[in-house]
Amino acid sequence: TPGLSIFTVSRLNVADQSARTIVSKRNNVGVEESYMLFYYDGGYKVQLDIEHSTNNRFSSTSSYTNNTNYIIDAIYDGSLPAANRSKIYFGESLDKTSTESSANILNNNSPLNIGATHDTDPRPFGGYIAEVIIYTVTVNDAQRIIVNNYLSSKYNIALSANDKYSGDAAGQDYDRNVAGVGSEASGSNPTFSASATLGLGINTLSGLNTGDYVLAGHATATNSLNITDISGISGTNPARWQRVWYVDVTNASAVIQADIEFDMVAGGMSGTTPATASNYKLLYRTGTSGAWTEKATASSISGNRVIFASYNFNNNADDGYYTIGTTNYTI
Repeated sequence: TPGLSIFTVSRLNVADQSARTIVSKRNNVGVEESYMLFYYDGGYKVQLDIEHSTNNRFSSTSSYTNNTNYIIDAIYDGSLPAANRSKIYFGESLDKTSTESSANILNNNSPLNIGATHDTDPRPFGGYIAEVIIYTVTVNDAQRIIVNNYLSSKYNIALSANDKYSGDAAGQDYDRNVAGVGSEASGSNPTFSASATLGLGINTLSGLNTGDYVLAGHATATNSLNITDISGISGTNPARWQRVWYVDVTNASAVIQADIEFDMVAGGMSGTTPATASNYKLLYRTGTSGAWTEKATASSISGNRVIFASYNFNNNADDGYYTIGTTNYTI
């Protein structure tokens, strides 16, 4: 592959001169080695080794501290000039860019290893590895920022740059299943599915310009029906989902127009079959309590999905709490 993106959440608890590996793909030292990302206590650095045979292994600029939680990324792009191909990020801040001679990572006959350099290595990681995400492509900047905001929210690790989501702040805790759309000069991530956030999906249609983001996360482990906190919902028998998403909009220019969907299966409401589109309302409020505002009426139903077409996110003032409601719930 000419591209690789690795996202990790880890905490090292040992201090010696050994390599303590988060993730690697190799059979032994320099044998069928595709890549390795690891802590190394010589100088308390993190090291990245792409295609060991090229001898381009390098250390981070930043030092790590034992017993500390870190989000550490490794990004490789073989399409770039050799001097710019390999990067290490700490907490979404670019730590170092380094040379990699190889324009491709070979399809070596070696396994993926978590917590050791290779199968027979006697040096276990010696700490905690909470999550490892690997893409065999180079993600663009917007995608990297969104993934790191997801990890930051989930594990309560502050980002040192590009923090686009405030729903995980103290007292908020809307930090579950954070996903987003966004755009940077290197590319965009224009959609996320309802399965990513367990119920809410967004597909942008227009206005997603460089630096624009819409991220969403929720605070409810198990979804259910709510027929009590329904002030502001019209109809003869109003109800709403218990699961509510905090939506954080970063937009200073053109209106971001998007289709919003709620998926009954992804939202854990598989026993509910959507019926009449006009009964469903997109609900919004600025805080965690108070009356709801009906922002839109559903435009269509497709299978298990209720769709609100061409909704406008104007600017940061549209930050707030969103969910789906019905004006006529029946058992």
